[in-house]
Amino acid sequence: MGPALAMIGEWQVDYKGQRMPAAEALADAGLTPVRPVGKDFLSIISSNALTAGQAALLSHDAGLYLERQIVVFALALEGFNGNVAPFLAETTEIRPFPGMVEAATQIRAALQDSYLWQNSDTRGLQDPLSYRTMAYVMGSAIEANSALQDALTIQINHSDDNPAVLAEHSYDGESSQVASYQVTDGGAIYPTANFDLLPVADKVEALNLALARMTRSMVMQTIRYENPALTKLSRFLAADDNQGLAFGALQVPMSALAIEARQLSLPVSLDGLGTSAGIEDVASNGPLAVANLEKMIELGYRISSMQLLHAAQAADLRAPAQLGEMTSQLHDAYRQKVPFVDEDRAFTEDLAQGVEVLENFQPALVN
Repeated sequence: MGPALAMIGEWQVDYKGQRMPAAEALADAGLTPVRPVGKDFLSIISSNALTAGQAALLSHDAGLYLERQIVVFALALEGFNGNVAPFLAETTEIRPFPGMVEAATQIRAALQDSYLWQNSDTRGLQDPLSYRTMAYVMGSAIEANSALQDALTIQINHSDDNPAVLAEHSYDGESSQVASYQVTDGGAIYPTANFDLLPVADKVEALNLALARMTRSMVMQTIRYENPALTKLSRFLAADDNQGLAFGALQVPMSALAIEARQLSLPVSLDGLGTSAGIEDVASNGPLAVANLEKMIELGYRISSMQLLHAAQAADLRAPAQLGEMTSQLHDAYRQKVPFVDEDRAFTEDLAQGVEVLENFQPALVN
């Protein structure tokens, strides 16, 4: 509510390095306070408007994150020497769920020219499910984000006011409850539930759940690198001459982050207490769902950075195996910031650098 109060010249603001009354700051800036009329102030402080705006920005951020994570997964598949068969057009079109097909298409694009397309006697026929099902898992997140964008398109382009004021509206029926909402100048004022943000909030919750499910698969994929029987690489991806712990200690923080993601995915639209003498007895809790989405994306990048650390190491251990066109771009950008792990070291700075690399990586995937 503070920004809204500042707009009308009330409350305090930080201006030119000092905290002062909003009226003084506006005057110094040559601005005139807004003078709300009627329900203007309710529009200014509406949590729906703020929540929808935040959700729109976060949906955009989630889309970028998903595009980047597709390339991270593709590199992880290369590091694992995984099987591309579950992502082929021939296999995905047998059961063509749209999001899954889109994710598989992007995975294939990221793996263009990769060594994974060459036959290998050391490659498994059936990879762990966390790898095999990734197009479905990522496809679910893609579909959830698309559904959120559809809901936001309706929300931000229509009125959610209550009561609803309709100009030049008339009711042709006989005198009734509906007719009582007519006004003498030819309009009508109807009580509504159009303020209910549930159509947006539940889409945010669905995206939170899809992202949490994806992060769990990412952690499972990364933990599978511990097993030389699956990877044919050293245990915990240790360098050839390194008998240390390598990446073994990262399993615990990765698992902790996956659990945190699960907590963020829990629905909040089921919560709420009755207020306003029992009239406002349900709530979507949209602002909290959106706040959870912001945390979920930030947490996702942290887990992706951990996966990228492992994937790049595994890919280097397989050198000179050729990486895909897009995965090699990510690998090279990462190696400019994070060197190969040839001996045990603290990974705090490496993980921070990984997040930075991912946030600046611009994959040119097919549409």
